[in-house]
This record gives sequence, C-alpha cells and structure tokens, in this order.
Amino acid sequence: MLFSIIINTHNQYEQIDRCIKSCLNQDYTGEYEVIISDTSDKKIIKKYSKKNIKIKIIESDSFSNFPCVDQMLSIKNTLRYATGEIICLLDGDDFFNSTKLEFLKNNFSQNDTFLNQDNLIGFNEKNQKKFVINHKKKYKNNIIFNKLFNNWPKVLGTSSITTNKKILDNFFSIINPIDWNFLAIDALLSIYFDNIKPINFIGNELTYKSFHGLNLDGTYSNKLSKNYWTRRSQQHKYYQFIHKKKYTNIDSLISNFFSN
Repeated sequence: MLFSIIINTHNQYEQIDRCIKSCLNQDYTGEYEVIISDTSDKKIIKKYSKKNIKIKIIESDSFSNFPCVDQMLSIKNTLRYATGEIICLLDGDDFFNSTKLEFLKNNFSQNDTFLNQDNLIGFNEKNQKKFVINHKKKYKNNIIFNKLFNNWPKVLGTSSITTNKKILDNFFSIINPIDWNFLAIDALLSIYFDNIKPINFIGNELTYKSFHGLNLDGTYSNKLSKNYWTRRSQQHKYYQFIHKKKYTNIDSLISNFFSN
C-alpha cells in the first residue's frame, strides 16, 4: 500500500465529519488507508468505519497535561498500525482537497526519502470561507537573520506534512515528546528532517487549515505570554539537540530571558 492518512483528533466534533469525508472522496484510485486516533466523537467516526474498509480506528486517551505531547504520542501510537509507505498527517479539524493523493503519487514515490509541506489554504469556520495564507518568509533566506536570530526551516502546519513511514519511525526512535512538551510535531519533524536533506514545498490548495477559537497554536501565539517565549526557547534547544551544536544569539538570549 502506498498511502496511510493518519488523522489526529481530539474533541473536534464539528469538523471531524468533514475531515473524514475529504479523505474518502479522493480522486486517487489506488489503495490507501485512513487511520484515526479516536479521542473525539466516536459515534461519527464509527459510522464511517462500519461502511468503509479503508478506515481503521485506534483507541487513544489523553496522555498528559500538554496538548503538544498528546498530539505527538497519539500519532506515534497510531503509526504502529500504518501499512502505507507514505504517511499523510492530518488534524481532525482540517481537510484535504480531493486531488491531494493523486498529486503526491505523481510527484513522489515510496523509494524517495522526502518530507513535503504543501501550501495550506485557510478556512474560516465563522464565515465558512477559504482564504489565502501568506507563506512567504523571505527573511528565512537571509544569512544575517539566520546568524542573529534563527536558522529554523519554514513550518506550514501538521496537516501539510507528507513523508515516508521510515522517516517517522526513525524520528520517534530518537525524539521523546515529553522532553519537548511545548513543541508541536510540525516544528519538531521539520527541524529533524531539514538536518537530513532539504524539505520540499510543492502543491497548492491540497490542504485546508481550519481557523477557529480553539486552535492549538493560539495558546502560544501571544508574544506577551510566557508560553510564547518558553516554546521559542525550547525550539532553540531542540535545534541544537538535532544539529549537535550549541550556539547563542539574540533570539535565544531574549527567549531564555522571557521564559524564566
């Protein structure tokens, strides 16, 4: 089997139905499976699993007091049941365009070693409208910025990520989610893979990211909160851990100061 879609969901009652339908309505005619980490609305999920052999449900419970750790452990647990060579990650409130798997099949093979982040389209839950997310971060290619602030790769979001199963297996063999309790898997995995080879950023309007009042990143987006700086400080430490190289720059000093 070429593809396994892993859906990580928790209390996303209003969006999980749409999410599952987007996976089952793919134009791709080859074999693929949808594996759901079931911590959400069991009634909705089981309605689909009874009718469709593509769907597997893996019972998962909350593991910790940190949402990012729960997300990581849930995906790690679910990955054990995946039989596809290529893994597509998907949050339960996001959804795929029907062309996603066909696009991936035409651009990547199971023999590639790759991590791709397609360019997410936003979806406003309040007005039910799609909108373009600005992914252009030209400063990422600026040498001075990289030296003084950070050299992290661009991170678009968990649901944009497609990679090999062997990459994820190796990643989880060395990364303990509890050690990086403020970091989501998209940042952890992107920094990990970027140390192996460049990340691909191809594919437009393949994935839709839901924007609503309960987004996980909202907890860490306020620059006036300690959580924001704790996450940033932890990301500097993680980058050094992956690259096996210590450094100090303006960004790391500021982050450490405000996180203490």
